[in-house]
Parts: sequence; structure tokens; C-alpha cells
Amino acid sequence: MFRPDDMPETDRVPRAAAIDAAITEAAYQILSTMYQKQQKLFNETRDDFLSTITYDNPNNDGILRGIQVGRLLASTILRSRRSNNSDLVVNYTPIMAPGYRQQDPTHPNQGFLIRASNIVGKNVHARAQYLDSQKYINDYNQIVSLGSRNSQVRTADQTEIAIFWGYDGAPKIGVPRRVYNQVVRVIAMQKKNKLEENARLFALINYAIADAGIAAWETKYYSGFWRPIYGIRQGTRKTAAISNWLPLGSPADGAGDNFTPGFPSYVSGHSTFGSATFEMLRLFYKTDQIQFQFQSDEYNGKTNDSFTGQVRPERVRQYQTLPQAEDENYHSRIYLGVHWPNDQEEGKIMGQSIAKYIFNTLT
Repeated sequence: MFRPDDMPETDRVPRAAAIDAAITEAAYQILSTMYQKQQKLFNETRDDFLSTITYDNPNNDGILRGIQVGRLLASTILRSRRSNNSDLVVNYTPIMAPGYRQQDPTHPNQGFLIRASNIVGKNVHARAQYLDSQKYINDYNQIVSLGSRNSQVRTADQTEIAIFWGYDGAPKIGVPRRVYNQVVRVIAMQKKNKLEENARLFALINYAIADAGIAAWETKYYSGFWRPIYGIRQGTRKTAAISNWLPLGSPADGAGDNFTPGFPSYVSGHSTFGSATFEMLRLFYKTDQIQFQFQSDEYNGKTNDSFTGQVRPERVRQYQTLPQAEDENYHSRIYLGVHWPNDQEEGKIMGQSIAKYIFNTLT
């Protein structure tokens, strides 16, 4: 976890700075550094927002000081993360043994995501024991039943849930971290948060999401556990091999067929990200009894469906509590057939633990 314990530059922060200008500039500097292809959008958004600040004196001294603060803090954080090896690429050699992650047979050119660490092949015997366990057999049966492409058991609502929380890197939709920030934004607007409350909330949420990603992907590449499409097709001593089995699959949103993500299964990134988010919301608002409604970009009346070739309709789902939304996110990957239930269970525990640790450490 990032610890802003040693930031001597912050001693130079000017007084009487406009906090909204500081927050805007800090966000602008970070985003401009990380996503340089979107610079034009960032420039326009920054200028538009700064122009709405009307309470300053005629010389805009407070706004100018706020911009100075934002730049100072952004540059300090960027320097502190400059040598964190986040862009390090390591060699990856798949282990050709039962239970280990292999290439998706329906997407032979997909490749592996390797920006993590080498798979550790020290637990082959323990893995064989797990594949013989009743837990694995139960997970296998559940995925074959609920996660199959043409499942006769999965309901229409469960199929909608599966796709609703997808965000598997499709063009114009992005990655799953985005959906959780969208949910937080809806709740923050509903709660009418003050600007400084939003700054704190989104900082806590994204600290948790970042550490959830680091922990989940370290676990994925340590365990290297196979995805359902390979485990079900391969079979084990206790589970039948179904050579033509297909999952519903992560939504490709018109950019080809649905697919299985190109990295190991255990633990689930969605479950870890989602539970970190919802646990942080519980802690921040001191309750999980929050009602809200949310429209996913998977169902925004613009996104194409890979199976039908048609634009999916608009869908707004209603949630009475945070646990209800967390549970939907949890089960969505099972309904897609891209994760084992055990991936979801352990990811939920991991995500909640990370959020609690960060909240207790930073507040």
C-alpha cells in the first residue's frame, strides 16, 4: 500500500488555496501523465471546471494557489511511484499439469497476461489433492450448470447480471475498476457529498482497488489455477471431461466472440475489486443499508452484444443494500462461466480485508 508518510514537499503548500482548484489540478496532472492520448479531453475538462469557481477575488489568487497545491502534490506522488516496477515484464512458462492455467482453446491467439510474477510450481501434489476434493467437484458441477453458454438452468435475470457487471476491457467501456468507480459516484451524488468528502472517498476507494489488484494478481500468478473452460474440457479423475464445453464468457461487446480472460483464475479480480469497494463504502458511510440504482455501460442502449449482433437495451438495476450489489458482482463471474465459486469466495475475503486495513490505517 502507498504510504504518504515522507512527503517533505507538502511543507511548502501555500495558505488560502482554493481546495476545488487543488483537487482539480492534482487529478489533471495524474491523468495527463498516465493517459497521454486523452490529453485534449483532460485539458477541456480542467478548463471547464476551473471556470466554474466563482467565489475567488478578482485576481484569482486562491485559484492560482490551489493549482500550485495540486501540482505540488501530484508531482510528489508521481515521483514516489517512479521506481515501483509496475511496468516490469517477466518471463512466463505455463506449467503443463492438471489444474494449471492453460491457453483458452477457443481463443488460441489470446496469449497470456504476464505483467506479474513467475508461476510457482511447488504445489502440484497439493493441487492434485484439491482436484479430487468434494469442494472442487461441487464447483465444477455449479459452473457446468450455471456458466454454460446455453445453460438451461441460468435464468434470464442471472444472464443479465453476468453481463451487467462485465467491463472486461471492451472498447469504450474499459476495465472492471471503472464500474466500481461509477457505482461510488452514483452513491456519492445521491448522498450529496461535499467536495472534500468526495476527495477522501475516492482516494480511499481507489487505494483499496489498487491494492486489491496487486494482491489478486500476485495470488493469480502464484497459484496459476486453471480457468473453467480448460478444467471442464480437460476433466480430472473425479470430474468428466466435456470436450466441447463453452462458457457464456466475458462480454466482448461486438468485438468478436465472448471469451475467457487471459490470466489465471484464482482469485477473482472482480470479486476482490468489488468487495474492496463495497466494504470501503460500508466503512465510509458507517452503514451498508444504502439504496441506489445503477445503469451499467454494458446495458446503456449503445453497446453491442456479440451473440445477437444487436445493441443491448438500456437496463437500470435497483439495489436495496450494498450487500445485494456486492452479491450480484460476486455471482456474475460464475454465471459467465469464467470463474470457479472458490475464486469468488476467496476474492471476497481478500477484498474486504484490504479495505478494512486501508481504512483503519488512513483514518
